[in-house]
Amino acid sequence: MAAALLVSAAAGDAEGVRRHVAAAADLEWTENGDTPLIVAAAGNHAATVRVLLEAGANKNAANRVGNTALHLAANKGHLAVASLLIEFRANMELSTCAGNTPLLAAVLNGHNDAVKLLIESGANVEGANPLSGVTPLIATSNGHEHATRILLAAGANAYAADEHGRTAIDWARRLGHDGVVKILSAVPRDVISSRTTISEDSNRRAISEASGNRRGLSEASEIGALVSAAPHAQHAWGRPAADPTGRADLMNAQQFRESVRTGRHASRVVSGDV
Repeated sequence: MAAALLVSAAAGDAEGVRRHVAAAADLEWTENGDTPLIVAAAGNHAATVRVLLEAGANKNAANRVGNTALHLAANKGHLAVASLLIEFRANMELSTCAGNTPLLAAVLNGHNDAVKLLIESGANVEGANPLSGVTPLIATSNGHEHATRILLAAGANAYAADEHGRTAIDWARRLGHDGVVKILSAVPRDVISSRTTISEDSNRRAISEASGNRRGLSEASEIGALVSAAPHAQHAWGRPAADPTGRADLMNAQQFRESVRTGRHASRVVSGDV
């Protein structure tokens, strides 16, 4: 019965899900870590998501790469599903194994409406990836001009730095996105968000570390590992359409953290994670 519930959820069969729920099917039964709610969210099945949430499904359940239903909705720009999950108080600050929050997932995949929704719902605009230090604003440096404006309007710190001591404008210049550079250049140096979580001391430590054990990383490797966000990419920030829940070519969290620590996290980070 539980497996049948998962199949119905993946197909977007809301009535079938309702019948399985009424028959006391296990709402948290998983296949490779994907619960019925996760597969319904990945498939953009809003009606099915509502049935599962109203039945008490765990809104914060994560699959084996750390994706919750909200991560997948944000990653794919499924606004109706994301709105439902937020309505039912899904946690907006959880990180995947690759360190990304739903807001980072939305920014990196160019879903501006999802970015707005999450910010308006209270997502932390300074919520950095704990592995790379990339903030949502730094993530816009790959050419997401509209998201840059959205985040600045929401009070994002234009001068927050990642673990290499580089800011959003630094990355935008490296990547050749003049539009983003122009927007960020207009922000005065003394306009720093009070919500920033990155101190000058931490920036100095990051710069020192970057010049030490990560000196061997090429510029291309750093860019690929930290901010590459093209929607067609099949690494940390995207996945093939045939793999909506992010199971392809999995590197587990322990391997990933070790690769970051040793500086071997070149252009491919965690394929299939958001």
